[in-house]
Amino acid sequence: MVKLTREVKMKKKKYPKEFKARVALEVVKGEKSIAQISSEFGVHSNMVSKWKEKLKDNIADIFVRKNEQEPDAELFSPFMQKSKIPLRISSLAPIPPLSNLLASLKNIRSAL
Repeated sequence: MVKLTREVKMKKKKYPKEFKARVALEVVKGEKSIAQISSEFGVHSNMVSKWKEKLKDNIADIFVRKNEQEPDAELFSPFMQKSKIPLRISSLAPIPPLSNLLASLKNIRSAL
């Protein structure tokens, strides 16, 4: 007896890095849930979560210059112990809209 099987290979969908970054930044902003963002961008929520974690894990790498080696952790350890500031993106406050900043500046000017 011959068993007929049907193999269908699903093509793995590839997304550009700019798209992944935009989606991950939306999650980090915290204005919408992962479910809302995945629906908005048409990406599975598991992928959105993975991209968010990847962003959090690699955020410090954007500050490394080409041909520059990583500084020794020992150089910064006294500072980090002194400041006791957790370096997590979740602890960063969201950036206020530019309109709020401009309104604040106008208030300051009018007070002077």
